[in-house]
Amino acid sequence: MKVDALNCSQLDHWVARAEGYSHVSLVPHDRCGTWYAGESSGGINDWTPSTNWGQGGPIIERERIIVKPYKDGTWGADYEFDPDARGGHFYMSSKEGDTPLVAAMRAYVAAKFGDELPDVRTS
Repeated sequence: MKVDALNCSQLDHWVARAEGYSHVSLVPHDRCGTWYAGESSGGINDWTPSTNWGQGGPIIERERIIVKPYKDGTWGADYEFDPDARGGHFYMSSKEGDTPLVAAMRAYVAAKFGDELPDVRTS
């Protein structure tokens, strides 16, 4: 599956993986569903960083993801990672979405795993 096609629960699943959560399971809730993300003995029960600013916002800030509006109403996000500003390894991922959170989370996932991912069962 292409990162550009990730939405709702599939995108949230991959953000949990990018965050390093070892236990991620779908909890049917609404049209998108929510994830439990964390360790088997504790974690976040309503993991929805692609729609929840309280979860996605800190990732955007910590990772310094650049979010920008487009004239057509969609959003773009650029993730530029260089752990050594003097020339360490550099990765840039630029993605789009209907909301700033979707665009940013897609850019984050693509930076961690690449543009092509295995399908995730969400139902």
